[in-house]
Amino acid sequence: MGELSRICLSVHTPRYCTYEAAFAGKLAHPDFRAVRDGLIEQGRELAAARLDVIVINSCHLVTTFPTVVDGTPRHRGVLTAQEVPELIHGVEYDFPGDSASSRTTSTIPSTTAR
Repeated sequence: MGELSRICLSVHTPRYCTYEAAFAGKLAHPDFRAVRDGLIEQGRELAAARLDVIVINSCHLVTTFPTVVDGTPRHRGVLTAQEVPELIHGVEYDFPGDSASSRTTSTIPSTTAR
């Protein structure tokens, strides 16, 4: 198994759901400029690192939800977010999956606070 390269603390924001919105300079409000700029820089850094695998665990800060590892060979569909359908609707996506990496990742033991 490879080595852990980095861990990034990031946010997810529905206002930048598409590549075009993020890079077109659109802002929902000027206060979000630092968030938008940070996300773009983080994306560039990860792209430049040319990593074999990137694991994204997107959640709302503190959570007790389990992490699901999806080994689907291809992720394809149209996204409408349940929590903000007025902001995110009809977003088409089509990304390759990696079944072998998902099997490896899902065998890493987890720890549970007691």
